[in-house]
Amino acid sequence: SGKLERTMADARQSLDNPRRSLSPRVSGRHSIRRRSGKLDKKDYDASQQKTFTKWVNTQLKRKSFEGVDDLLACWKNGWKLAELVNALYEVKIPKLKKASKLKFKPQFMDNLVVAMNMLEKDAKVKTNFLKGEHLYDGDKKMILGMVWAIILDHAIKGIKFDNESGTASAKEGLLLWVRKQTKGYRDVDPPEIHNFTTNWMNGMALSALIHKYDPSLIDYDSLDKANAKQNTENAIRVAEEQLGIPAYVEASDLCDSRPDEKVVMTYVAEFFHKFSSVGEKDNAIRRVKRFVEFQRKIWNLKTSYNERAERLIKWAQSKLDEFKSCQLAETAVGSQKQVDELKEYVKSGKPAMAVEKMEIESIFAEIQTSLRVNSRPLFVPKEGLAPEELDSKWQLLQTHEAKYGAALRGHLLGFIRKIEHKATPEQIKEYEDSYAHFDSNNDGTLSKDEFKAALTSLGISMASAEYDKVFLEVSEGLDTISKEAYVRYMKMTHEDRGTAEEVTSSFKALADGKNEISPAQLTCLSDEDKEFLLKHMAAGKSEGHFDFKNLVESSFA
Repeated sequence: SGKLERTMADARQSLDNPRRSLSPRVSGRHSIRRRSGKLDKKDYDASQQKTFTKWVNTQLKRKSFEGVDDLLACWKNGWKLAELVNALYEVKIPKLKKASKLKFKPQFMDNLVVAMNMLEKDAKVKTNFLKGEHLYDGDKKMILGMVWAIILDHAIKGIKFDNESGTASAKEGLLLWVRKQTKGYRDVDPPEIHNFTTNWMNGMALSALIHKYDPSLIDYDSLDKANAKQNTENAIRVAEEQLGIPAYVEASDLCDSRPDEKVVMTYVAEFFHKFSSVGEKDNAIRRVKRFVEFQRKIWNLKTSYNERAERLIKWAQSKLDEFKSCQLAETAVGSQKQVDELKEYVKSGKPAMAVEKMEIESIFAEIQTSLRVNSRPLFVPKEGLAPEELDSKWQLLQTHEAKYGAALRGHLLGFIRKIEHKATPEQIKEYEDSYAHFDSNNDGTLSKDEFKAALTSLGISMASAEYDKVFLEVSEGLDTISKEAYVRYMKMTHEDRGTAEEVTSSFKALADGKNEISPAQLTCLSDEDKEFLLKHMAAGKSEGHFDFKNLVESSFA
């Protein structure tokens, strides 16, 4: 009875104030929807619009273009689309009418036609029936679809592949990568990541990704999946501040209700691109370290040779002047008896300098052998200090010692070997497993898309044009790649060849693709290696940067 009276009173109040009666009802539906953990289409669109806006602005600002405030209205004059395509795909912006000159719809449409041609024809992004009218009118559905198509093509490129049920979406390849990174992490695997919605609501998956990359950034053992919002906020903050991953989402986007799949994929793709370069950078660091180690060793050996040879020549000349009429006796070469006789001679005749000459010759032999096996030009000593000139001087004192030194050099050559980095059996098995996994139709070959997916699962990311070039080389012009060719390519990618091109490419990887490097980009090396490079690299064109390319080229010249 009381409940009925309250209901009738509310009804009368609603008649007196209709606007007031709507608020509790709307709020009630909102509360029910939130409690159910689901968003309606309007909320999903809003979530996508917010995340996509941040993504678009990040790409624009990387090329110093002005960002956008309204994702739906910003495309109307064609300029923002042209700038975005230029920022992502390096497509040159054709001549467009100035925005300030646009007054009538046909003028807007002319710019939109040019911008859409850049996107669809030059960048080859499929936009699913998008027309200029949609951008001019600010059509939310079509604009969100266009931005998502661009994100799929650019940010998650190479992940989709063909399987028995048809062409899989990009999320399957991205899921495989996420599972590999989070394997064995508590509250993530098991039960394992299966989607880009509910599996990301407690912050554990994001935290696991970051911890996998750098355990010092997050204390994973201290996390409790019950603290979903705290975990998520912390992971987003750490990713942005420590890893440079833009915060395309907020904790509420993931924790308060079932997240939008496209929003999560957009954000997780940034982790993929950040972490997929780790293997490449590790290889680059290793190669640069080996290059610095080799260069320092050779420079020290060359300096030592020139200084000691000069002292030896001066000493020999002084002895020649002193004993110019003295004729030295000869001894046998290559036997223990000759070694013993040489030792006796060194003790009574030239106690230190004979040994010094042998050491100088050994240095020269080590230098030349190291340079030869590492594909470097041979060493040319200072004028008058070449081994032949040392021998000429030395033979006036002891001809046989010179012959013995030559024999010693020949003997020592066998102890110098080029150090190579070869793929381990575990790596080769990983290559074979990835090949088998992505050979979806079990025909013993990989198509272009399957090849892209296989590389992606191993953390190898590259531009579309580079993928096409690599596929053409590995397949030798065929439509598919055999297992042998695939494993051979993977081994070649991870093994060192010790060439100038490889070392230059490794330096360029540390310099974030630029031809000059800053001291801050060398922090991955030891202080000693860094100091050595900064001392021997010439100053670059940019202030505070150095020309590594010239150093490498001079080493191999």
